[in-house]
Formats: sequence, structure tokens, C-alpha cells
Amino acid sequence: MFASVRGSESEAIGELAGDALANFGALIKDLHAAIAMRSFEAVGDAAVPTRVIHDGIAGRAYDGVGQALKLAARAAARAAPAASLPVAVKAVLNGFHGDYLESQGNELALEMSINRHSDAPPSDRLVVFLHARCGTALACRGIPASGLPFYG
Repeated sequence: MFASVRGSESEAIGELAGDALANFGALIKDLHAAIAMRSFEAVGDAAVPTRVIHDGIAGRAYDGVGQALKLAARAAARAAPAASLPVAVKAVLNGFHGDYLESQGNELALEMSINRHSDAPPSDRLVVFLHARCGTALACRGIPASGLPFYG
């Protein structure tokens, strides 16, 4: 099933992509720092002035690249034409990064909800569906298990 990507969702995708790119840049920065540290430690105290300059320049360069990647991803998402986003994509993103999306106030974060969509007459029975990771309410709309009533 596909849902139209609204402008705010498109921006949310750009924010998430920008964060992912910036985090990848941070991993490369950390790798660079670890390699440089081994080299400077091998030389000893004589390398301290060079290390201070190197660390300052490299740190600012990597931070700048991370911010540029973040801004580029957000700008690309804003400029992209409206498209279709599979509902399953939101489910997977929330299954793996839902807490992060929620903490960032990202539009893609799925909220817990209570839904009552049924043509069945009211009853005194309560049915509670708990979704596994990467699931949405659409997971309840499927083939009923053998012998059990279907509540989707």
C-alpha cells in the first residue's frame, strides 16, 4: 500500500537522510582520528604541536562536511517532487529508529494509537493487538488464522 508523501514527510525524510549522512561522516572522522593518534603517539612529544594543528583542522573540516551533507540532504528532499512512500517503509524506519525519530520530533515517527474501525456490533469483549517490530495497523488486515475469528 502506498501513501502520498506530504511536504512535511518529504522534509522529514530529508532530515533523517541528513542525520544518517552526518553520522557516517562522524564515523570516518573517528577513524581518521584513531589513525592519526597512533602516528602521533609513535613520534612522541615532538609531534604535539603538529597534532594540535592537525586535530583542529581535521575536526573542523569533518564537522563542516557533516553539516554540508545534512543540509544537502534536506535541500534535496524539499526540491524533490511528490512521490509515493510505501507504508511499510514507515513501519521499518520506526521499527529500527522509532525512538530516534520520536526524540527528534520527526514527522515520520509513528505514534501509538487506539483505533476502532469495525462494522461488528458492540460487545463486551476486548481485543488488543500488539504489533511486533516494524509493524503497523495494516498488519491486522490479512488472512485470518485457521479456526480463529478475524478482527481486522
